[in-house]
Amino acid sequence: MDRFELLVYAVLAVISALTIAGVIGYMVAAHLDTKHGDD
Repeated sequence: MDRFELLVYAVLAVISALTIAGVIGYMVAAHLDTKHGDD
């Protein structure tokens, strides 16, 4: 049971990390796009 819970937590951690990285990457890309638009 402990190993299963550890696996679940690991999967959730990976998914949350990918989600945060995706959001940050999207925000950075949008910011760069607006900056290029101003130029």
